[in-house]
Amino acid sequence: MKLNTEKCEITVTDNRIWGKLKGGVDVDIPLNQVTGIHTCSFNGISVSSIGKVSNFYLMPNREEVMKGISYLLARGNSQNSSATVMSASEPTGDAAKIKQYKELLDAGVISQEEFEAKKKQILGL
Repeated sequence: MKLNTEKCEITVTDNRIWGKLKGGVDVDIPLNQVTGIHTCSFNGISVSSIGKVSNFYLMPNREEVMKGISYLLARGNSQNSSATVMSASEPTGDAAKIKQYKELLDAGVISQEEFEAKKKQILGL
Protein backbone atom coordinates (compact mmCIF):
# COMPACT_ATOMS: atom_id res chain seq x y z
CA MET A 1 0.00 0.00 0.00
CA LYS A 2 1.40 3.36 -0.99
CA LEU A 3 0.54 6.38 1.14
CA ASN A 4 1.04 9.92 -0.08
CA THR A 5 2.55 11.79 2.87
CA GLU A 6 2.67 15.13 1.09
CA LYS A 7 1.25 17.80 3.36
CA CYS A 8 -1.61 19.91 2.12
CA GLU A 9 -1.75 23.65 2.63
CA ILE A 10 -4.71 25.69 3.83
CA THR A 11 -5.14 29.42 4.34
CA VAL A 12 -8.30 30.88 5.83
CA THR A 13 -9.24 34.54 5.45
CA ASP A 14 -12.41 36.51 6.27
CA ASN A 15 -13.67 35.80 2.74
CA ARG A 16 -12.28 32.47 1.57
CA ILE A 17 -10.44 29.23 2.13
CA TRP A 18 -7.66 28.47 -0.30
CA GLY A 19 -4.67 26.22 -0.52
CA LYS A 20 -3.32 23.02 -2.03
CA LEU A 21 -4.84 19.58 -1.81
CA LYS A 22 -3.06 16.24 -2.14
CA GLY A 23 -1.19 16.14 -5.44
CA GLY A 24 -0.74 19.92 -5.54
CA VAL A 25 -4.29 20.67 -6.70
CA ASP A 26 -5.17 24.32 -6.02
CA VAL A 27 -8.47 25.08 -4.31
CA ASP A 28 -10.23 28.41 -3.71
CA ILE A 29 -13.54 28.31 -1.81
CA PRO A 30 -15.49 31.48 -1.02
CA LEU A 31 -16.48 31.34 2.66
CA ASN A 32 -20.13 32.06 1.83
CA GLN A 33 -20.22 28.79 -0.17
CA VAL A 34 -18.95 26.58 2.69
CA THR A 35 -21.71 24.24 3.82
CA GLY A 36 -19.78 22.32 6.47
CA ILE A 37 -16.43 21.33 7.96
CA HIS A 38 -15.46 18.02 9.52
CA THR A 39 -12.39 16.13 10.61
CA CYS A 40 -11.25 13.42 8.24
CA SER A 41 -8.63 10.69 8.21
CA PHE A 42 -4.89 11.33 8.38
CA ASN A 43 -5.34 14.33 10.72
CA GLY A 44 -7.26 16.11 8.00
CA ILE A 45 -9.99 18.68 7.51
CA SER A 46 -12.86 18.11 5.12
CA VAL A 47 -14.46 21.30 3.78
CA SER A 48 -17.83 20.86 2.07
CA SER A 49 -18.95 23.58 -0.28
CA ILE A 50 -21.62 23.92 -2.92
CA GLY A 51 -21.11 20.87 -5.14
CA LYS A 52 -17.66 19.96 -3.84
CA VAL A 53 -15.75 18.39 -0.94
CA SER A 54 -12.08 19.30 -0.37
CA ASN A 55 -9.95 17.20 1.97
CA PHE A 56 -6.83 18.79 3.45
CA TYR A 57 -4.65 16.02 4.97
CA LEU A 58 -1.81 16.06 7.52
CA MET A 59 -2.75 19.32 9.21
CA PRO A 60 -0.58 19.66 12.34
CA ASN A 61 -2.83 22.44 13.70
CA ARG A 62 -6.12 20.92 12.58
CA GLU A 63 -8.09 21.90 15.71
CA GLU A 64 -7.02 25.56 15.50
CA VAL A 65 -7.91 25.77 11.82
CA MET A 66 -11.31 24.17 12.41
CA LYS A 67 -12.06 26.58 15.27
CA GLY A 68 -11.09 29.50 13.05
CA ILE A 69 -13.33 28.36 10.21
CA SER A 70 -16.19 27.65 12.63
CA TYR A 71 -15.84 31.12 14.09
CA LEU A 72 -15.89 32.78 10.67
CA LEU A 73 -18.91 30.72 9.59
CA ALA A 74 -20.80 31.54 12.81
CA ARG A 75 -19.87 35.20 12.50
CA GLY A 76 -21.04 35.25 8.90
CA ASN A 77 -24.32 33.57 9.85
CA SER A 78 -24.86 35.91 12.78
CA GLN A 79 -24.20 38.92 10.54
CA ASN A 80 -26.75 37.58 8.07
CA SER A 81 -29.12 36.92 10.96
CA SER A 82 -28.59 40.44 12.23
CA ALA A 83 -29.62 41.84 8.87
CA THR A 84 -32.68 39.64 8.94
CA VAL A 85 -33.48 40.62 12.52
CA MET A 86 -33.26 44.31 11.69
CA SER A 87 -35.41 44.03 8.60
CA ALA A 88 -37.94 41.78 10.36
CA SER A 89 -38.10 44.12 13.37
CA GLU A 90 -37.57 41.28 15.82
CA PRO A 91 -36.34 42.06 19.32
CA THR A 92 -32.71 43.05 19.77
CA GLY A 93 -30.68 43.66 22.90
CA ASP A 94 -29.74 41.06 25.50
CA ALA A 95 -31.66 38.21 23.86
CA ALA A 96 -29.92 38.85 20.52
CA LYS A 97 -26.49 38.93 22.20
CA ILE A 98 -27.16 35.66 24.02
CA LYS A 99 -28.37 34.12 20.75
CA GLN A 100 -25.11 35.12 19.04
CA TYR A 101 -23.06 33.49 21.78
CA LYS A 102 -25.26 30.38 21.59
CA GLU A 103 -24.48 30.15 17.87
CA LEU A 104 -20.75 30.33 18.69
CA LEU A 105 -21.25 27.59 21.29
CA ASP A 106 -23.13 25.39 18.80
CA ALA A 107 -20.37 25.93 16.20
CA GLY A 108 -17.76 24.79 18.73
CA VAL A 109 -15.97 28.14 18.81
CA ILE A 110 -16.52 28.71 22.53
CA SER A 111 -16.98 26.27 25.41
CA GLN A 112 -20.10 25.77 27.54
CA GLU A 113 -18.33 27.51 30.42
CA GLU A 114 -17.49 30.54 28.26
CA PHE A 115 -21.09 30.71 27.06
CA GLU A 116 -22.48 30.56 30.61
CA ALA A 117 -20.05 33.27 31.78
CA LYS A 118 -21.02 35.57 28.89
CA LYS A 119 -24.72 34.95 29.49
CA LYS A 120 -24.37 35.87 33.16
CA GLN A 121 -22.42 39.00 32.19
CA ILE A 122 -25.09 40.08 29.70
CA LEU A 123 -27.90 39.46 32.19
CA GLY A 124 -25.98 41.17 35.00
CA LEU A 125 -26.01 38.13 37.27
